[in-house]
Amino acid sequence: MNSQRLIGVIATREFMARIRSRTFGITTALTVIAIGAYILLQAYVFNKSTTSLDVGFTSAAQAISAPVKAEAASLGVTITVHPIGSTAAGQADVRSGTLDALVSGSGAGTTVTVQSTVDPTMQTVLNDVAREQVLTEYLTQHGLPPGDVEGQLAFSVSVNALAPINAERVQEIVIPQLSSGSAVVAVRVDPADHSKVAIDFSSEVPEVTLARTTDNAHSAAYLLANGKPIKVVLVGNQPLGKKNADGVEMYALQLTAYEGVDTPYQLTVGNPVPASALPLLFPGSKLHARLGDDPNAVVVDWAAGSAA
Repeated sequence: MNSQRLIGVIATREFMARIRSRTFGITTALTVIAIGAYILLQAYVFNKSTTSLDVGFTSAAQAISAPVKAEAASLGVTITVHPIGSTAAGQADVRSGTLDALVSGSGAGTTVTVQSTVDPTMQTVLNDVAREQVLTEYLTQHGLPPGDVEGQLAFSVSVNALAPINAERVQEIVIPQLSSGSAVVAVRVDPADHSKVAIDFSSEVPEVTLARTTDNAHSAAYLLANGKPIKVVLVGNQPLGKKNADGVEMYALQLTAYEGVDTPYQLTVGNPVPASALPLLFPGSKLHARLGDDPNAVVVDWAAGSAA
């Protein structure tokens, strides 16, 4: 091989090596850039969990627009508030897709209009704010400063256990049951000091059955047959761990009477709730009820179903 041909072979091989090396470097760099871009896209787009809603508020509901927006934001939902002149105009905007929801009315009469389903977080927030509004109005009407009442309710009952139980064992077995806030447990009371109460986790909860009332004029049956028809909204409920004389579970019901009464008001009553009525037992449920001579003499008419 002469010298010119040898030089040509060497030059060609060197050129191809450099080209391959440069192509590999560029390909590697582009691959790194693509992976980085995918990670950023995953972090800022795919994993974005904030929900944004355009919500209209009629004039009657304007008072709760700010607290609804603030509470929803704390739960990861961004609400853009749109003042709406009338319910009809707001419903038209919901139908056209301009608004995700329309809030109208106030207090126990608060209504949210949506195309098909309401965002669950927004529904929870609306229930909380509307209840707070009803309670504040009721307390103000009766000359009770809402702030003072809330302060009085900010307490928990202290328990002085006479027979302390292993904390780890309680946490393992019992705490999940107590976390619901409506658990019924057996307790033991110091005979010498009834303020000293200890939960007895080793004993079964006794079944308590209430005696049948002898005052028929104030019985649930009498009120259902003779009481004044009204409508109520269920604010909250809790099992009482006892049954009435007919074996029906008793519940503490926090209600707002809003129709059939002179002024809407809130009350708490103990009512029997048959198993067939359990589907109606949820916050915001509108129900038929009967009212006696006393404002607190209210019995829910479960047989009448939900109220419009």
